Amino acid sequence: MTAPGGRDGPSRRHRYAPVGLALAAVLTAGAACASPPPARSGPGSAPPTSTTVAPVNACSVVPGSGVTIASPAEPCALRTRVGATVRIALAAGFTWGDPHSDSAAVVVRDVARPPGGGLTAALYAAAVGRATVSATGTVACAPGRACPQLARLWQAQVTVAP
Repeated sequence: MTAPGGRDGPSRRHRYAPVGLALAAVLTAGAACASPPPARSGPGSAPPTSTTVAPVNACSVVPGSGVTIASPAEPCALRTRVGATVRIALAAGFTWGDPHSDSAAVVVRDVARPPGGGLTAALYAAAVGRATVSATGTVACAPGRACPQLARLWQAQVTVAP
């Protein structure tokens, strides 16, 4: 094929092949860098470093904490009795503000932030009545990294019986 200007040269299809190959190599290398390293197991491998909280249900209530889940739909509806303590564990990956109650019927206590992330707290049923307990979390991001501006609202409507 004769290139513009009358010189013989590679065809148009082959002229751009090195650029296409270079682009493919860069994209493949970038994908490999973005992937997490494979998990190691066996002798000499380190144990996992993240700490997790006891398994929770859709309402973020720790099992066995003296509560009946009336509705797992958001906001969750919980029933408990005066004097009971309901333990919650909110999801890791978020930076949570302290939970608060809109009524004296439920008092928020023992707020903690485990090393693996998330938030734990105790909801003490202080008096007969109803309360909405809520907390807001924002996506936890590493310093200096781009981060989505997402927020998450956790709420539970708690009914305290005698």
